[in-house]
Amino acid sequence: MPCNAHGNISAQSAFANVFASPTTRFRLFIVFSQYFNGKTFKPVVHYNIKYMRNILLSLFLLLVCAFKADCQSLDGWTLSTWSRDNYAGISLANGRIGIVTSNHLFGVKHILLNGVYDRQNGFSGVSNAVFAPNFLNLTIHVDGREVKDNDATNWKQTLDMRNAQAVTQFDTPDAHFRYTQQALRNAPFMAMTVVEITPNRDFELEAINQTVVSSPNKDAEYNFQRITDGPESIPLYSVRCNTRHNLHQVAVCSSFITRGQKHSATVGETQSNGTCALGLKTRLKTGETYSFALAGAACTTRDFKNPANESARLVINISCQGVKRYMEEHVKEWARLWQSDIQIEGDVQSQTDVRSCLYHLYSFVGEDNRLSPSPMGLSSDGYNRHVFWDTEIWMYPPLLMLNQQMAKSCMDYRIDRIPQAQNRARMYGYRGVMFPWESDDSGEEACPVWALTGTLEQHITADIAIAAWNYYCVTKDREWLRTSGYPLISQAADFVASRMHKNSDGSYSFLNVVGADEYACNVDDNAYTNGTAQVCLKYARQAARAVGEKPRKQWEEIENNIRYHYFADGVMREHATYNGQTIKQGDVVLLAYPLGIMTDAAEIRKNLDYYDRVMDSKGPAMGSSILSILCSQLGDSEKAFRLWQRSYIPHKCPPFGVLSEGAGGNNPYFATGAGGMLQAVLCGFGGLRITERGIVQKFPCLPKQWTRLTITGVGPDHKTFVVKR
Repeated sequence: MPCNAHGNISAQSAFANVFASPTTRFRLFIVFSQYFNGKTFKPVVHYNIKYMRNILLSLFLLLVCAFKADCQSLDGWTLSTWSRDNYAGISLANGRIGIVTSNHLFGVKHILLNGVYDRQNGFSGVSNAVFAPNFLNLTIHVDGREVKDNDATNWKQTLDMRNAQAVTQFDTPDAHFRYTQQALRNAPFMAMTVVEITPNRDFELEAINQTVVSSPNKDAEYNFQRITDGPESIPLYSVRCNTRHNLHQVAVCSSFITRGQKHSATVGETQSNGTCALGLKTRLKTGETYSFALAGAACTTRDFKNPANESARLVINISCQGVKRYMEEHVKEWARLWQSDIQIEGDVQSQTDVRSCLYHLYSFVGEDNRLSPSPMGLSSDGYNRHVFWDTEIWMYPPLLMLNQQMAKSCMDYRIDRIPQAQNRARMYGYRGVMFPWESDDSGEEACPVWALTGTLEQHITADIAIAAWNYYCVTKDREWLRTSGYPLISQAADFVASRMHKNSDGSYSFLNVVGADEYACNVDDNAYTNGTAQVCLKYARQAARAVGEKPRKQWEEIENNIRYHYFADGVMREHATYNGQTIKQGDVVLLAYPLGIMTDAAEIRKNLDYYDRVMDSKGPAMGSSILSILCSQLGDSEKAFRLWQRSYIPHKCPPFGVLSEGAGGNNPYFATGAGGMLQAVLCGFGGLRITERGIVQKFPCLPKQWTRLTITGVGPDHKTFVVKR
């Protein structure tokens, strides 16, 4: 296929639109690949074989082009697109703020803030996420005319996962443009766009930065000031506003940074659309590349008494120290994170997909910031950016294996909210701690009252206790266990013990609950809820002994007598009255992994086969991940790989393959699904397990599509685990 000077394949955008679904292209790609390998499709009309072969070859080559348009990577580190159609942006985040790329020139879709909430309108309104004013909003003008989307040719956008940067480039008749966007890992309240322009002729350049304050933020105030206390003046453009119900003030500051350029530029206050804006003007010469940075910070009253001053100081600091130094430190931070990596040989697509999931988890979680990720991470305000079991059961295990500081932030988030969990348990008449199903900054229940999950989905408390014990197993930090972990675990066990109902036969039941299968509300003896209770009580006894405490006798009695229900053929019922209904996800199979209660291979297979058949095909991504892990544990690598692909490929959204919650959905990024997909690699194909002895390798099972799997930087001692043929 002919390519132009910028590597753009002819007609690929048009063909990519025809095959808009990544799932459709994947399936067709496999069909055509198999045909040319002689594995399928044997035409019965012999004189048409050559004709059909030519047609299929043409379609195959076009499919390859369409795949290239949809981010095929040759090195497993980059994702690129040449099409702006059917576009879902990529997240650039640092655990504190997140920006989402746009298919419009120089822009970002929005800027998100982690852990900052206001509340919704209405009698039953709950907390919801806060967006920052968009301080990276940028327009470029050439000789007074704005460069617009339809002026661009040879447009290409690339996510560099190694350095957590999005690079966009395009041409106009006047110049070649390239800009790089990043949420700075070394400056958690900051993000930056670096623009490079190579003119084809002399012209006057004007760049305008106008911060956009979107509803429901209100009462915006704009300010320009110039700091002159130094060898070079620093222009500062600041905007502050209030959230909808005045719970927080949000302040942003931005500046153009031009130090080190041989072209002099004028940077100062200007007007755009009737409000104050920041402007840069200079004259460019043919063939001489000119670059500048637009750097900004977002602060709120959640973290600072005077967020306007703090955001300004952050911008002053980068103006003084220089863009180059900040970018170098950002890249170094990401290089450190990637010392813990998953490396796949023999299948570049799998490598790219796995690294994309790991990149997103690393992006959404910070180290030592005592914040926890929501199901959608820092990509959107989905689920009001509340924190669920998605953290402890799905995202946390890969982080715990690969980056214990990130995992500790997730645990710190829960530990900080123990007082509210204690109060909630007392409210409901129980002992210990009762964590909310949906958590926000307050630590109280943030689930809408119309959803029974907020009242009855109580496995979350045991989920958190299990995560705390696993943190100790990996880190062996006995002081942490004594001061933080055991108080949480023991109180979770106290809650479980006070919540369980003793039956006349001496068994114990968990009544009136919602399990992981949220299609079944207000049921008794949900298998997963009972399973987490059993494991929580077991770990509480182990934790007590580890810190020199005496376990409560009641914990062991209940642990050994929890009731489960079965069909006549030995398959475990999902709950007491379950009778074959479609389920959202497999509660019962979670007893095999991650809970480790169900260990007999025949029993695992029987339950796996049954619940695979009744699981909703449009359910959340992580359901198939668990089935994949169990197939790996049973040694069935072919089925494990097929289920692993089912856990994420139908959920990919173009052009970067960002994950949606449901198959064919359009609400990326679903970080929970990424966590499940990664567990299928780490704990399924890699065979890793968290035990009292730390992280060990038990059930490695390499799929035939891969020649080698290497997992680096595992645990505090940074071990490397390898699975190979």
